[in-house]
This record gives sequence, structure tokens and C-alpha cells, in this order.
Amino acid sequence: MKYIGRAKLNLSEKEVWRLTIREFLNLYQAYKDQFDTELMLRLNRMTFRQAEAESMRQQEWF
Repeated sequence: MKYIGRAKLNLSEKEVWRLTIREFLNLYQAYKDQFDTELMLRLNRMTFRQAEAESMRQQEWF
């Protein structure tokens, strides 16, 4: 918990120890979701703007 809080979430040690388990898990899940999105975009050689446009184009058929 301490390593992830310091290295991945960029929190101070004091901030990490003040987090409840639920707060920590919520922050870590948000980090993982963002990391997965950025990795997918990098692998597909897309930007956030292109991904948003693609998402809007796919939703137009409704």
C-alpha cells in the first residue's frame, strides 16, 4: 500500500497512511483505469481527441 501510494499515486507517506482502505482502493482503481486507457491509446497510436471522436461516431447509430 505504501509503495503504490507513493510511487503510483504520488502521495506523501503521511497522506498514504491517512487514507482509509476504501479511499485507497478507489484511488488505485481510478489510476488503473487511466493507465489502461492511456496504454490502449498508445498501442493504437491514437490521441484522446481521436478516441473521443471514434466513440461519438460509434454512438451515432442509435
